[in-house]
Order: sequence, then C-alpha cells, then structure tokens
Amino acid sequence: MESKKWKVKKKDGKIYGPADTETFRKWIQERRILAEDYVSIAEKEEWVQVRTVSEFQDLFAGVDVAKPTSGEAPQVRPSSQTQCSHCGGTLEAGATFCVKCGTDLKTGKKVGEMTVEKAERGVDMATVGSATFFQRLLAYILDSIIVDIIFGILMIPVFMKIIMIAKKAAEVGPEAAEQMSIGPMGNILFGIGVLLVFSYYIFFWTKFGATPGKMVLKLKVVREDGSYLSIGGAIVRLIGYWVSSLGFNLGYLWMIWDAENQCWHDKMARSYVVVLR
Repeated sequence: MESKKWKVKKKDGKIYGPADTETFRKWIQERRILAEDYVSIAEKEEWVQVRTVSEFQDLFAGVDVAKPTSGEAPQVRPSSQTQCSHCGGTLEAGATFCVKCGTDLKTGKKVGEMTVEKAERGVDMATVGSATFFQRLLAYILDSIIVDIIFGILMIPVFMKIIMIAKKAAEVGPEAAEQMSIGPMGNILFGIGVLLVFSYYIFFWTKFGATPGKMVLKLKVVREDGSYLSIGGAIVRLIGYWVSSLGFNLGYLWMIWDAENQCWHDKMARSYVVVLR
C-alpha cells in the first residue's frame, strides 16, 4: 500500500514537499518541521497543525492541544512555564526545544540539523551560546560607528553648503546670507541616508545573520530554530530598536534579567542573539 504524500507550510508561508509519511516523521525528529507548522495531504489544501495529525501525534507527546471549534485551526492551550532539565533555562509552555543549550527536549539530544528553510541560511543551535550584554553593546557601538560614517559621507554636500552660507554671512552680512538656502537637496540626501541605514541592518540580518559589528564578535541574530530573520522580521526588529530606547533604554537593559536573554526588540521579532563557539 502506497504511503500518503504530505506537504508542509512554514510560518513564512513557504510550502515544502510532497514527501511520504516516513520522511515527514524523520523531518519532525530532525526539527525541520516544527510543532506549530501546518501540513496537508499533497493533493489537497486542507491545512492543519502537524501535531494534530494522527500519523505524527506520538512525536509531540506531552503537548496539550485544544480541540478546535468548527472552521478553526487547532490551538495549543498554555500551561505553566517549565525549566530546561539540561541548562535550567526558563521555557515557554509546550516548548520542545531549548534555545539556550540547543537541546531537543523530547530526545534529550543536541539538535544538529537545520530546518527546511535552507541550512546555509542559519546556524546549528547546538554549537552556539547566548551572547552577553557587553558583547551586544560592543557590537552595537561598532555598527553605530559604521552607520555614522556612511551617513556622514552622504551628508558632505549639505555640510559644505552650510559652510558656504556661514562664510557668505561673514562677508556680506546675515541679511544677504538669508537669501541662500540648502534647498530640497538636503532633505533628499537625508532621506536617502535614513533609507541606507535601514537597508544596512535589514540586508545583513537577512543575508548573513549579523551586521559587521556583530560579525567581529562572532554574534548571530537568529530565530528559535537557528534560521536567519525574514525581511518582515528584520523590519519589526529594527522598529523595535526605537521601542527599546524608550524609558532610558529600558528595552536594551531588559536582557540582563530576562530568562531568554532577550531585549524588547528581540521579543518583538522573536529573535535571539547567539555567539558562535
């Protein structure tokens, strides 16, 4: 009897497959397919959470799944927080993987496989540790210097124009100098500068998992499964920088006492900053 063919839909909407049941079970064990992913029979479009499918339920033993009402996707009922038996880190309800020590909580083994979302675009979570506050601070300072240099070079024409206006005021008086203006060019260059700064972070986070400042310190910005951020995730994280700066930078300091070593912008983008060992 021919085995069923399945396909899987990841959080970012990408679909992989088809593959038979045994292959899917292997992918689940290797964490290429996560508990919150959705699956469907290959020739249909009936998507349900993988953990609710009878062929795979035994691989998610211990996870409390609420029965869906008609027309609703299955939901997981939250339970109390637990601790990783290997490193003592605090885990979310129903967690099957510890991001701190890279352990699969079902098997007790270090996870050495990447998700379906391309192994070359991520890190092996079994080979990393959590970045410290001072490592992240130093990386942030290095990136700020690079960004300031880029922005400064772009604004050179504006600075030159300001110097010319100042010289003119000294020669002919401030009344005559008022007739001179930086003009729209200053606003255009400023807008380009802001766009370049945004592009700097988004490009490096999504392409390499780290900006140059973080590369120097061997840090990576990843999701729970070790994959790099999507463009949408990178934008959310960048907006989160501003949120973290509120309240005297409380969001940046938050990681010092947070169980997952996350700043506010990390929590917004569901990202982690890890250091390669």
